[in-house]
Amino acid sequence: MLYEFNETFFFFLRKLLTKENFAFVRFSDGELDILQNLYVELSADRVQRGSEYLSVPSYPVEDHKIFDPTQENHQKSRELLLEALQFCKKNYFKGLSCPCCVPHERVKQLWELHGDRDTEHIVWANQFVNSNYVYFLQHIYKVIKDRQDVILIGNESIDLPAVDLQVKEFFSVGYNCFVNDRNLIEQIKEYIVQHNINNHLFLFSAASLSEILIYELYKDFPHNTYIDIGTTLHKQLGLSISRDYLQAYWQREPHPDLHKRCVHPLMGLPGKGS
Repeated sequence: MLYEFNETFFFFLRKLLTKENFAFVRFSDGELDILQNLYVELSADRVQRGSEYLSVPSYPVEDHKIFDPTQENHQKSRELLLEALQFCKKNYFKGLSCPCCVPHERVKQLWELHGDRDTEHIVWANQFVNSNYVYFLQHIYKVIKDRQDVILIGNESIDLPAVDLQVKEFFSVGYNCFVNDRNLIEQIKEYIVQHNINNHLFLFSAASLSEILIYELYKDFPHNTYIDIGTTLHKQLGLSISRDYLQAYWQREPHPDLHKRCVHPLMGLPGKGS
């Protein structure tokens, strides 16, 4: 099992350098809320989780979304998200919330949904941020820039010509993509088949839709690499850098997150870790 935060980063870096294909999906607070069937809204005038109204809204427009558990179409996305969490396959790595970043009870709830399976593939949802973010920019971003086979899935506001990557194909997503852009599953599968896409690098920055897409693609086409990069390349893609770790790094401000070595998601759970 991969227990050390920084060492596991280099585990993934080696896979990229040797072009060993793998998948990396991420499940944190937002995904857990959906999996628990809670109403979720991030908009210009509210941040709502279930019946609870949270902090003053500060999310950029590309993060705005609604998950309404009463809507059948929303439930379809939720079902696929649960499949993505519980799916097991060689080199399919699942990043889960860690007890140093979210309340321990939330970590336990996510694990209960996952089930007692496939522990050797459990890593951190924060795998490429916090104290690994500097390594990500120094090493993985360099690898990405050198590759000519990058397939990017991200927000429609990305100015692709201004992106310093050799993007072979770009699939854009819009508002509430978790529900509204689920059709990308079949579109990307058709693209892979029609163009005989093998040993390519797929990068996803499409909220919780990333997990569904990576699951569906790796299930059928494991001969490519699929990575949920989250917000790590927002600066390079011309998107908001509102997240704390991004502001701290790019504005050169001290912040504890940039030095944080996260505790493994399973540490502290009965029979898992310490």
